Amino acid sequence: MNNLSVWLANVAFTDTRATYAAGSFQGSFNQNTASNGWHVLGNALCSGPGTACTLQVDHGNGRTGADLVGFDLGFAATSSASDESMSCGFTTPVAGDVAAIQRKMLNAVDNYRDVRGAFHIAFSNNGQDEQVEFAISEENLRSFVRTTPREGAIEESVADGTSALLLYPERSMFQKKRRAPIVQREQARHFFNQACQAVYVARQDRAWAHAAHEVTLPSNYAFWLTGSDSKIVGHEVLLGRNVTSVAGRHDWYSSTKLGATGFKMWVDDETGTLLKLSGTNEHGRIVYAIDVSDIQFDRGVALGEFALDEPAGWTNIE
Repeated sequence: MNNLSVWLANVAFTDTRATYAAGSFQGSFNQNTASNGWHVLGNALCSGPGTACTLQVDHGNGRTGADLVGFDLGFAATSSASDESMSCGFTTPVAGDVAAIQRKMLNAVDNYRDVRGAFHIAFSNNGQDEQVEFAISEENLRSFVRTTPREGAIEESVADGTSALLLYPERSMFQKKRRAPIVQREQARHFFNQACQAVYVARQDRAWAHAAHEVTLPSNYAFWLTGSDSKIVGHEVLLGRNVTSVAGRHDWYSSTKLGATGFKMWVDDETGTLLKLSGTNEHGRIVYAIDVSDIQFDRGVALGEFALDEPAGWTNIE
């Protein structure tokens, strides 16, 4: 088992669904909102014929890449960011109430059995402007996600714990992908290695609902809260749910890439899902936003809507 990790330091990498493949690992990753540092993506089985650990990167809807790629880089640390902060020049730990919100966001999939909903996401730096609808059963390891961009083709994905069917209905095309087994390790989600480089270890979602993760497992946004200036600024009700609002300032890397100086996020108190997000530039103009229009938890799902049947007459673009 090999841990696949990518290092991001180039602000030009703005792909929201960069697809990495190595060995038996295939997965999408939002480079646009990822923090500067190492990101541990998952496990790649690299043994046997045709499973050598050679990285392939597919372009999605932006500029895709990685400054460095590594396998088994020894990121099994148990120390937290605050434990390492003094030696790496960071002297102010994350406030305890913000750290609690961050932990809930990083582990949101533990806090509901199923969820369905819809949201709009738009980032001006890379032109992302999409409506996303989703139904997820974490209990049964199933998901359905439909992404409708303002410009471009609709994409759908149906997934279970081992494979995903990607559908392009306007072109009558599809493809199937398999994934490596998930091995969840007890370790810090964010820490610094011996070179004082930040390392981020996001949870892998066994239901494989990647495009929905902006809301349902908002790891990238949770890692933004590592900055010591993040603070809780309010409590309110949004979509009938109790939420906590957190505000902070971007570091140089995210600010340069996103064109924003500050952010505010609204996090569901019970589940850690993200219900609203906005980022503003130095003039106070909103330059990115996520707005959830509907979300329902633990209402039950029909497993029939997660069928991975290949559409008859469609072209397999394997």
